[in-house]
Amino acid sequence: MSLGRSLVQSVKSTSLGNGVAVALIVLGLATLGTGVASSAVERGAGPSQGVRSAHAAGVQFSGKVIAYTKVVGATLGSITLARAHAKSLTFSVTPSTLFTQVGGTGGSVAIEDEVTVKVANPSSRVATAILFKAAPFVEFQGVVNNYTAASGPTYGSITVVNRAGVARTLFTTSSTKLTQVHGVTRTVSIGDRATVEAASSARTVATRISFVVVAPSTFSGRVTAYTPTSGLTSGSITVAKGAATRTFVVTPTTKIALAAAVGATLAVGDRATVKFAALAHPVALTIGYSVAS
Repeated sequence: MSLGRSLVQSVKSTSLGNGVAVALIVLGLATLGTGVASSAVERGAGPSQGVRSAHAAGVQFSGKVIAYTKVVGATLGSITLARAHAKSLTFSVTPSTLFTQVGGTGGSVAIEDEVTVKVANPSSRVATAILFKAAPFVEFQGVVNNYTAASGPTYGSITVVNRAGVARTLFTTSSTKLTQVHGVTRTVSIGDRATVEAASSARTVATRISFVVVAPSTFSGRVTAYTPTSGLTSGSITVAKGAATRTFVVTPTTKIALAAAVGATLAVGDRATVKFAALAHPVALTIGYSVAS
């Protein structure tokens, strides 16, 4: 028997007049309705539960951004999160993905930010909304792929490639602080492992670069292909030693030196020793060669 029906029968069984009985029934039912409503609110108490019920059709994942690519025109972007005690996840970013900055305005998502990505269902990997909180500073770690020192008011730059193969380029200024870990022998160079920091308010300008010197590797053999640089455009060199063949990027800063001769330029068939930085696409730092006899 329902609580409302019990109330009606209980009132009817008393010796009160009809008018008083009706009034008591109405008052009791109103109180009952308030109690039911109060119980419903209490069962859903707490702001987090309220948010979940408001977004019952969606699912959210939280973590720290380790890779991010913006949407360009009709080309989708992507965002990858590192999550505590779980595998990293990558989501597609579309032109309709809604971005909301927590605790600020005017910023954009960057590596190291704490974010919550919302998707339509647990199996979806398309971000419908992204809430992000800017990190107090941006930190990017990896292998140095390119470095140009600043000169007076002219900016330089540093490009670092992380373990996921994501490259990040930041400007360097005359106030960018360089710190060599375990030594003070030289400045940062291609192939070194570096941690680059930037303020969240100026994420494209490096404020500090800490780096570990990594000794370059060498590979010797006969040149089977060579394309010299052209202006600022890099070239390449392929060297074979027995069954092993390696191809290296030749940049405008690669030093090429001819041994025991002058006047002859590097060519296919010459013997060469390439000193290179061990990157995904190895960059030749120096090339020493001797002309084929």
